[in-house]
Amino acid sequence: MPPSFKPLVLLFVLMLSATACGGGGAGGGGGTGILPVPPVPQIASVALTLKIPSIGSTARFSTPKYVSGGTQQIGITVNGSPVTATSTCSPNAPTICNITFSATAGSATIAILLADPFGAPLSTGTVTTTLVANQTNQLHVVFDGIPSSISIRFDNPNPSVGTAATVRLFADVKDAAGYLIVGDPYATPITVNDSDSSGHTAIVGSAVLHDPAASVTVQYDGKLLAKPPTFTGSASGVDATRSTGAQIVPIVSRGV
Repeated sequence: MPPSFKPLVLLFVLMLSATACGGGGAGGGGGTGILPVPPVPQIASVALTLKIPSIGSTARFSTPKYVSGGTQQIGITVNGSPVTATSTCSPNAPTICNITFSATAGSATIAILLADPFGAPLSTGTVTTTLVANQTNQLHVVFDGIPSSISIRFDNPNPSVGTAATVRLFADVKDAAGYLIVGDPYATPITVNDSDSSGHTAIVGSAVLHDPAASVTVQYDGKLLAKPPTFTGSASGVDATRSTGAQIVPIVSRGV
């Protein structure tokens, strides 16, 4: 079944407000005035096409768009106000969904949140554009994956004791539906932490990962370690229980 797109009720609550025109009879002589008629807002049609990979596959069809295979809901705001969208989705995998909605013409900041069936956010994108009335405005949005779990790994977790080494650290980051985030910058960056207080290992340069291709450089001085240091990743919105660390465990080569 193709995903059913609808406003994310738990995330974007549509609030209706009523405005009242206060008026009172002004006493004393004057004639009646004619109030100016406010201009009628021009309405623009907006269209967006999403390509959703099949369940079980990772989502990178064309850089720089990231769309999770777990996507089944969408929430859209225009200039901070939620809008209702309609969609037509193909039954085949990958699922192609054509989404349309209406908005007031003019300058618009459009924020889009993609979520799983339970409303857990998977990716987000924002675009500022000028919407033109009486025509279809096609959106091109870059979606950033929202981290939900982090797993740290090294290219060489077992350097040799007695030899200084440079080790590269990477993070495998998944969204709330369990899909590996690929391609785009993360919606929130990953900060790497080193538990080593001995000084035999140290992060050189930046300890922040902004995208899946990034790495952190760790320097090991070749000394014996009383306790293998653990490197962990953290990010806003990611519970510590969903972050898996990795250790550098130097090995003693024969003859050392």
